[in-house]
Amino acid sequence: MYLQYASIARSRIGAHHLLDQEPNCIFAVERAPIGGARLFDRDFAWFVCEPLQVGGMADHVHILSGLSRTTSLAELVKKIKTSSTTAIKAKGHTHFSWQSGYGAFSVSQSARESVIEYIANQEIHHRKMTFQEEFRTIVKKHGVSFDERYVWD
Repeated sequence: MYLQYASIARSRIGAHHLLDQEPNCIFAVERAPIGGARLFDRDFAWFVCEPLQVGGMADHVHILSGLSRTTSLAELVKKIKTSSTTAIKAKGHTHFSWQSGYGAFSVSQSARESVIEYIANQEIHHRKMTFQEEFRTIVKKHGVSFDERYVWD
């Protein structure tokens, strides 16, 4: 669990900064999908925070990670996309790029293990549904409205 806090001031009146937030970030490949999810599953040297689970397919990735109280979700996603693009291109996928957008969905502690298992079993899920179908299902489950014209770059 990622529980971040600041120390209490000596006067005993100080602010606690507590955060327990683990978003499931999902983003898709825009150009040059890579062969399979193995690139995401093994090499975390490029990662900007400690991932709880990473998985995906050739056209998208799911990352469940803790979120620091000093880093916004947008900053985290930007750093992940930038560092992973650099690492992927260094492995010879020179035309690789991520789509500009992303989805990020809160994961409760009670659902954490099932989300970790879901992300780990991406290959099984995608035998039955496409990434677009999966994303629509997750968005609906979280009650988020969206316009399909702006979701798929």
